[in-house]
Amino acid sequence: MNKIIITTDSGLNPIEKTTMIPGLIIDDDGKEFYDQKSLDDQIEAITMEQIFAGLKEGKIYQTSAPKMYDYYKSFRNLLEKGYDILHLSVSEYVSSSSYNISMNMVEELSKEFPGRIQGVHTKTAGSGGTILSSYANNLLKEKLSLIELKEKIEVLRKKVVGSHFISSAKGYIRSGRVPKSLSVTDFLGLKYRVDSNSEGKLVPKKIYRGKTNIQAMKYIKELVNENNIEEYDSSFLALLHMPLREINYEKIIEYLKSFEYFKNIIESPFSATIASYGVEDQLGLGLIKK
Repeated sequence: MNKIIITTDSGLNPIEKTTMIPGLIIDDDGKEFYDQKSLDDQIEAITMEQIFAGLKEGKIYQTSAPKMYDYYKSFRNLLEKGYDILHLSVSEYVSSSSYNISMNMVEELSKEFPGRIQGVHTKTAGSGGTILSSYANNLLKEKLSLIELKEKIEVLRKKVVGSHFISSAKGYIRSGRVPKSLSVTDFLGLKYRVDSNSEGKLVPKKIYRGKTNIQAMKYIKELVNENNIEEYDSSFLALLHMPLREINYEKIIEYLKSFEYFKNIIESPFSATIASYGVEDQLGLGLIKK
């Protein structure tokens, strides 16, 4: 049995970046960037911090369809080295191009490498992707076959809680990832909880009124508290963030650790792909229900 490697779309915001297929970002001058170390010497990498520095200067960024060649090159290189591949695709409702290109490439290469490459539609993104891909990599220790691993992930994906606290929806509205109807409430300076639903769509779940820091802590306590904490798998919790201006991150970490429940709290910035339509003072919380 070959060693298995898990690859991911960048929209899943995986911790393991070496097997992440790079996302493509384009600025308003038409310049292309990857969201990690470049696979193409002609295209530079860009970080979350660089994205936000550009936004402050008035730049606008958008994501573009991933390059088919990046999937082909990444998958083929691993297969030729003797690895089997389980690819985790971002939700088609978050990036239909990532989903379609990756699944088509999995299907195409499986003809040449039968039984050695499989794909999973995770139906999540952002924090949900971070927690799911982390669990998936942890499952590699169990020495499962490729099909057994895929079956476990397809069960696990239905238990993912991928949630985000957003201090302003303007970037998400512009990118079409949340309803345009939020434009009115966003003008009023309201904050939002946005989750991935069972279909993989980003759905506004709640509106918050008040100071960002207070509402962010309220959001965290709604998701994780003494009354519901044992509903979650204790192995991992993922906490993601954009640049924080008003949110007191240290107090949130202190609160989550005070339960002494989660064995691993994964702390990570959002990827540049997500940052291209995000805003400051955004959090992501990823959990797995039992």
